[in-house]
Amino acid sequence: MKILSLFIGMPRRGFGKPGGWAGAAIEMEITILSQPSGQRFELHVLAINKAGESEVSNEVSAVL
Repeated sequence: MKILSLFIGMPRRGFGKPGGWAGAAIEMEITILSQPSGQRFELHVLAINKAGESEVSNEVSAVL
């Protein structure tokens, strides 16, 4: 089944807030701008199609 969109989010724990999402986009592709250098950030992704939403992906982290 074709993926219609992706939910790409940054968990709040990296921002000192428990649970939830600090920011998110529902797109097939995103560009993340203005991230501070040398700071670790984390992303999670879930796919959305006609059948509903997938489970949230494993965490992906990077340091710019």
